[in-house]
This record gives sequence, structure tokens and C-alpha cells, in this order.
Amino acid sequence: MNAWMPWILPVVAGAALGDLCPGSPGGPVVEGPGAVNCGCTAIAGGTRTTYSVAGDTVLRWTDFNLGAGDELIFDFANADDSVANLLLGSTHRIDGLVQSNGRVGFFAQGDLSISGRV
Repeated sequence: MNAWMPWILPVVAGAALGDLCPGSPGGPVVEGPGAVNCGCTAIAGGTRTTYSVAGDTVLRWTDFNLGAGDELIFDFANADDSVANLLLGSTHRIDGLVQSNGRVGFFAQGDLSISGRV
């Protein structure tokens, strides 16, 4: 079993993977204790997924592959709050943009390839 590899990133720019909202195929499981609301918008060349976050939150992903041209935005009610993204599985990619006004961390159980903007 692989050890968890932490990727703590001060996020200054965004990412999206199709429909990444909780409860949708490809979306994460929200493990709280915070709360999230999610919405997706078509943009030129991809999709923008925005998470409105209240409180510290854990998102558990079984598959995280952010395509080029996609954006994932974390919009925190309080800039001191944080989101921990637990990336399960063997291989994950960030080829798009990840943006936030708070603290965002990625913790990969396997490989995490970053060629996009974070």
C-alpha cells in the first residue's frame, strides 16, 4: 500500500473535471465537518466548477483528473477555512486551473501529476 503523499498548495488559480459536484459521477464525497455548495458552468475550452465552502471541509475523490481548459474554484466564506482533497487510487492529474481565496490541500495516495496552474 502506498503512503499518502501530501501536496499542500497555496492555491491562487482554478480547475474543473466535467461535473465535479458531490453526488455526480466523478464528484467527491463530502466528509465535513464543513458544508459545500457546488455549481458548474460551461466556459471556453472546458468547464468551471465552483465550490462555495463554509467551514473546514474534507473532500474524498476516487478519481481526480482535471482536464486542460477546465477550472476548479474554491470560494470560501472565511479565508481562514480549508479544504483537504483526499485523492484515492493510483494516478491523478491537474492539467487545468485550481483557484481559491482560502487554503486548499491535495493528499494523493498514489501519483499526482500537475501540469496546470495551481
